[in-house]
Amino acid sequence: MFAALAYREEEASGFRRLWGRAFGERIVAQKVPVDRRECFFTASVSRGSRIRWDDLFTRMGRLSREMVLPEDLHIPEGCGITRFVPSALGPRVVMNTAAELLDRDGMRRIPVTVVDPGGRLCGMLIPIVRACAQVRVVTANQTVYRSTCERLMEEYGASVMVCPTGSGAPTEGLWILPFGGEYPCASDALCIMPAGDIPAGDRTLLVEGVRLGEDYEAIRPHGIDPPLFAAALYEKCAVRELGTLTAERLTCAGEALTYRQAAERILRLGDK
Repeated sequence: MFAALAYREEEASGFRRLWGRAFGERIVAQKVPVDRRECFFTASVSRGSRIRWDDLFTRMGRLSREMVLPEDLHIPEGCGITRFVPSALGPRVVMNTAAELLDRDGMRRIPVTVVDPGGRLCGMLIPIVRACAQVRVVTANQTVYRSTCERLMEEYGASVMVCPTGSGAPTEGLWILPFGGEYPCASDALCIMPAGDIPAGDRTLLVEGVRLGEDYEAIRPHGIDPPLFAAALYEKCAVRELGTLTAERLTCAGEALTYRQAAERILRLGDK
């Protein structure tokens, strides 16, 4: 369960707009059902109006500790409200997107390296292993991968190499960096990672947005970006089906790519 502050879809006009900018608007919390078990609460304000943060804190109670807020909204210090920061869904979207790209003929010859520092994504290796014959994992948590690798060998006859963080020379092929950051890949390797602050060149596929779907798009609070809303549903409402989402957009050096175009770039790695 979580609380969100959204912008009203209709713009306030006349006296109502002036009043809202000067004194703020009354906060009214509404319950929005997600399914039979889960829900979230939302309050709406007009864009540009003064927000009564103390009233919002009172209305949302403990849910105000991690609220889903528009990205352009500044939270004043000391109001008791903090911003929800996603941590779990984004890396899964990168892994799902990579798996979809690799699920094509000819991909078995592409060596793949997955960088999973904390060992949080070991359960997502199966579609990667099904598609590619050479899979390597770089992680600081080798223990958690041990049983996963044993199961992959038993069920798929797949041998996954697990290496500690920072070990070995940079390797070629496709590197999957679900948590972003920088890693010493080979100069001719191709990386797939979430869009972020790190400059990306023509050897990096950036994952952006999510394919949210009509049902969830219909209840998304106005002004809340789809990836943030999806992450809140997944992490706060346990809507686990969203753990299969893939990226809405792929870009490389500022160029938008279709999934087919991105897959063709990966396939060219096998021609070297």
